[in-house]
Amino acid sequence: MLSLNNVCLASAQVTFYQISRSLTLPFNIFLSLVILKQQTPLKAALASLLIVLGVVIGSVGEIKFSLTALITGILSSAFACLYNIYSKKFLSVVSYNEWVLLHYNTSIAVLLGTPLLFLTGELNKIAYRWFLGEFNFWLIMLLTGLWGLLINVSTFLQSKVASHFTCALSGITKMAVQYFLASVLFKERVSPLSWVGLFLILIGSCLYYHMRTLELKVEE
Repeated sequence: MLSLNNVCLASAQVTFYQISRSLTLPFNIFLSLVILKQQTPLKAALASLLIVLGVVIGSVGEIKFSLTALITGILSSAFACLYNIYSKKFLSVVSYNEWVLLHYNTSIAVLLGTPLLFLTGELNKIAYRWFLGEFNFWLIMLLTGLWGLLINVSTFLQSKVASHFTCALSGITKMAVQYFLASVLFKERVSPLSWVGLFLILIGSCLYYHMRTLELKVEE
């Protein structure tokens, strides 16, 4: 998930990266049905189609379109959904202790990631980089690791008190904020079609949340 996420970010503008990573909610609906046998009401599922349409329109309207970014973004969204679903599913195995789950998750990531350094030849490239002796490089790496840890912890805490659908919705909200910040702070050019795509994603997310809220009220 993280590898695909990084490739996507390296291959596109931040704004298009956010668009290509917006399919978490539709993937949640599909994977919840396949893995958890949890059905989503038809109206809510139809609302999520607006998100898919938004991604398509946003991709078509992207000024600096990258097929690599689009594919890796979509795959990263799918794996992010699997991550949320299985985190929620297996929290009970570790007595709902997010720190134990984080420990297992990090250990597995190290075991799986280390061989990739050798298989991709990145270890040899790293050894000859001039910035390894730079203080600023290690400071940035330290801060990146700290933020990554906090994101993991917040994900597990969220999984304890909310459904994976709520996790997906919060992710889309974060995406919208980052989209606006990227267009302002980095002065990235955004086409009118891309803005239309973004607003369709937000409208689809809001409609989905509304439909789910109505469903819960009916059940009560």
